[in-house]
Amino acid sequence: MEFDSTPRGSRELEGHGFRFIISVDYGTTYTGVAWTLTTGRDPKQERIELVDNWQGAVQAKVPSKYTYTACNGTKWGYGMGPEALVLKLTKLKLEPPSLRDALQELKTSLVDAHRLGMNEINNRNTVDVGDDFPHYLTKSPEQIITDYLTNVAKYVRGDIRAKKDPNTLSEFPIDLVITHPAIWHDRAKNITFRAVNKAFRAEFREMELNPGNIRLVTEPEACAQYTMSNVQGVSTLRKGDCFVVVDAGGGTVDLLSYKVEEVSPNFRVLKLTMASDRFVDDGQLLITCCQLYCEGDQWTAVAQGAVLMGLGAGCNVPPAQLQCTVNIGVVLSSNFAKSAHQRSQRYEDTFDGTLRGANEIKWVARKGDLVGPETGITEIVPVRQKFIAGDDGTGRVTVVLSHKDLLPTETHVYQANESALKKFQQVKLDYDLRKMPPGVFRKPPSLRDSVNPDITGQYFVENMHVEIRVSQQQGGQASLFYGAAGEDRLSRGPPLASESFEMPADRE
Repeated sequence: MEFDSTPRGSRELEGHGFRFIISVDYGTTYTGVAWTLTTGRDPKQERIELVDNWQGAVQAKVPSKYTYTACNGTKWGYGMGPEALVLKLTKLKLEPPSLRDALQELKTSLVDAHRLGMNEINNRNTVDVGDDFPHYLTKSPEQIITDYLTNVAKYVRGDIRAKKDPNTLSEFPIDLVITHPAIWHDRAKNITFRAVNKAFRAEFREMELNPGNIRLVTEPEACAQYTMSNVQGVSTLRKGDCFVVVDAGGGTVDLLSYKVEEVSPNFRVLKLTMASDRFVDDGQLLITCCQLYCEGDQWTAVAQGAVLMGLGAGCNVPPAQLQCTVNIGVVLSSNFAKSAHQRSQRYEDTFDGTLRGANEIKWVARKGDLVGPETGITEIVPVRQKFIAGDDGTGRVTVVLSHKDLLPTETHVYQANESALKKFQQVKLDYDLRKMPPGVFRKPPSLRDSVNPDITGQYFVENMHVEIRVSQQQGGQASLFYGAAGEDRLSRGPPLASESFEMPADRE
């Protein structure tokens, strides 16, 4: 089953008709929001509205700060009391940390936990803490950003209601345009997408009944679009000229090079370079002739340019992004850990004596995850299966789908019974290693001695891996491949088993 890439309520409005476009420029130090209510025709620049009244402060942006501590003043943005434990620069925590940074963060967390006297994690995966416990320690970057942006969304809604008839919010679709740095890891992109989507859906309930599109644009491209929209008619740019747009933010700096292809009647440019971070650690650049263009409102250029891109004003409209409508997991048995398993899951591996947690569901894709038009979602899960020497090598790997919202501390145990059939949709990957696919050759088993005296003979281990794919065009696909996950994907051959599964329509 294919995704319906055109949201309900906006099919007849694609490209024309009234709709709201809200751009969210979540920055490292400040956040800006711009919006417009368009009829579908290319708007003039002055039709774009900036949210510039934040908590009584008349400013074009609001600080990207949040606190969970009880304090005087507000808990976000402007006006936080001096006693507040302020969370800032959260955007820099979205990309996967280096090994050194991850170890340092783990060390800091363990020291803080010991200092606060946290008790042992109990069987329900909860921690007993006192009333003075700083709860930000239990919050993920996604939760912090979502809580912050929920407050931002409240003010955006208030700004729209103050400047337009409040009833229009329920009459027309609402598009979201989310900006991000030019070089941005998929994990960071996904977290930003989830946080913005969740925060604005919470405040704009109209999006449930009359949803629009959600789009992603890079910050330098949005900045360039705003810049180019302001230079038409007053610029000395000619056909063939090249220029560089620099977006110097509070935590990231992006550059893009353009070449002017046409000046009249429509100003059109060609992007010359793709974003890259190579060869920029150190160096010199000699510019023999240049012009510095500083007119206009540079601080909100990204937010306003994102609205223009959402309108398709002088550019192609960025493709719509979809969200995964189910949680997708693989049933495994991993090494037992009190923090990850229930006591009832604990068992001793009869082959090697290791304590393991049975029937654990390893969630690899969550409801609300970003499903882009090109890359979609691809997740790899290693699978190791033990067999007694002489075994025929048959078995099953189970993939489960769930519509339920997952809690961060929730443990899911899969049991193949009627209760599981009600909770989960199952995708069964049955394999038979005696019947390998064409071009796939089984490796000679390496026999090992069992630690269990009740098991006579030896056993061997087979490495496999599950690949989960979700795309806008083809829906969901679960495949089981022979061999370790790190092996060359081009030479791994056809899968041992493969099943497609339906991705239900977005019901949020």
